[in-house]
Amino acid sequence: MPSVVLMDAGRIVAQGTPPELYRTPPNRFTAAFIGPPPMTWLEGKCDGCRLHVSGTGFSLALDIPLPAGVYDIGVRPHQVALTEAGQGLADGTVELVELLGHAAMVTVRVAGDLQLRVLVSGEALPSEGQRVGGVDPHALHVFRKDDGRRVSLAGGDANALL
Repeated sequence: MPSVVLMDAGRIVAQGTPPELYRTPPNRFTAAFIGPPPMTWLEGKCDGCRLHVSGTGFSLALDIPLPAGVYDIGVRPHQVALTEAGQGLADGTVELVELLGHAAMVTVRVAGDLQLRVLVSGEALPSEGQRVGGVDPHALHVFRKDDGRRVSLAGGDANALL
């Protein structure tokens, strides 16, 4: 597969095959630029032991070993799997189900202002108002807040979120 070059303001910011850039974007710009549907973006702070993801009305502490600092965290809709409530690190409520034919885009409100978009099969659709949980060990893309570079997580590039 041919390689592509991604530029931002006249600078090369990424180079690789489209699948490489989609799966393991080297920086936040690339992650945000490549591939609809877009990622859900969260901010996380690490105290040196645990990554804390928070926003208005929610806070999640994840056992991800990172240096102390502030991080941007991206989650692609197809990398979050819906499960029964109580089965994930956080439960949420289905707010919207958009049927796309063979698939559906489900908007789940986890808490406060945290909404995740989840791409699911069009065969087994959740109902609006249904409580769900979810987990996918490959859901997170973590980038340094200061320079946007990808952070390689221990044990791979992903950990559980929802």
